[in-house]
Amino acid sequence: MPADSVFYQHAVNSVLELYKNEFGENQQVYNGSEYAMAGHNMDGFPYFESDSSFTGSVIYDGKLYEGLSMQYDLVKDEIIIKSYTGNINIILPPAKTTSFSFAGHVFVYLHPENTNDAGLQTGFYEKLYDGKTSFFVRREKELKLPLNAEEQKARYIPYNKYYVETEGKFFLVENERSILDVLADRKDQLKKFARLHSLNFKKDTENSIAQTVEYYNSLKN
Repeated sequence: MPADSVFYQHAVNSVLELYKNEFGENQQVYNGSEYAMAGHNMDGFPYFESDSSFTGSVIYDGKLYEGLSMQYDLVKDEIIIKSYTGNINIILPPAKTTSFSFAGHVFVYLHPENTNDAGLQTGFYEKLYDGKTSFFVRREKELKLPLNAEEQKARYIPYNKYYVETEGKFFLVENERSILDVLADRKDQLKKFARLHSLNFKKDTENSIAQTVEYYNSLKN
């Protein structure tokens, strides 16, 4: 790296560090309400991927914040970050959160008013493929109470809903037939692609849809 580039990067890092030290806990991202997990002694956890925190970034109120300790509660659809001092967990107001990312996953906040789709549920969606036609998944968990004496603990059950966005509209897709209906202008080619690559929309739904959308975009370019 050229010397002037090294100097520039050092200057940028110094300014960022000064900003953190100067404003600290007064940064807007730390102004959320305190988070409390619903239920205790459950089988499983309400969070995405892990019960532990990840280091990630968030675009909040138009500003990028990096290096945050965060979790994503799939039951409440809430992003939780550690306070500046690390003593408490804070909920980020969803309406002010454009997107967040950690561990290679990118989530965006979608609202029917912004997407022109009245049937779309407001909340966070993971963006699995970005293109002229994009692929999103709505990840949720539900707390199921014991149904009988044999089930001694309540447990968290995960659910996924898959959406393809094309020409500015969102479509719920659940199987091969539904995605071929949405991408009907290349239906025959997509069916051949699915057979050639042994896509299994029942057992490997997410990956199969992602590959189909990616191939569809390649055909449209």
